[in-house]
Amino acid sequence: MVEEGLPGSEGHGHIVADILVVDDDPRICRSLVRYLGREGYSVRTALNGEEMRRHIAEKPPNLVILDLILPHEDGLTLARELRAQSDVPIIILTARTGAEYEVPGLEGGADDYIEKPFNEQILLAHVHSVLRRTRQQEDVSQRPKGEQVREDVGGELGSSGRQHLV
Repeated sequence: MVEEGLPGSEGHGHIVADILVVDDDPRICRSLVRYLGREGYSVRTALNGEEMRRHIAEKPPNLVILDLILPHEDGLTLARELRAQSDVPIIILTARTGAEYEVPGLEGGADDYIEKPFNEQILLAHVHSVLRRTRQQEDVSQRPKGEQVREDVGGELGSSGRQHLV
C-alpha cells in the first residue's frame, strides 16, 4: 500500500521530511497520511515488513513510524533490523502498553515510543522532536574538521583543542 501526502499538502511550499508509516491497519495509515500530509510531510505506508524493506530500498525515509503488531514479523524485529542497517529515526506507535514492551522497543533501536490510541497533536510533537534531534546531530557531524566547538566542561581548552566551560 503506497500513499503519499495529500496534493498541495507541502505546507509552506516544500516537503518537510519523508515519513514511512509501517502499520497493518489501513485506517491508521490513512489517518496519518492525511494528518502528517497537511503538516507538510510526504508520507508513504507499508502494511508489513516486506513492504517496508521495499520502500526503504527505493528511497530511504527521514523517519519510520512502526507498529509492533504486524503480520509475519513483529515490529521489534524490524526495528532492530532497521537500526543495524541505518540511523533512520524510529518512532514505535503501538497498542502494546507497559514497560515490558516499551523498554525492549527503545533498547532495540527505537528513538521514541507512543501508545495507541494516540492523540495526533502529541504524535506530531514527537515527530518534530525526533526530526529536530536528528537534524542537530547531522549538523554537528557535517561541521568541517578542525572547527572549534565549545563544550561545557571546565573553562579551559581540552586535549581536543575545544574550549570547555562550566
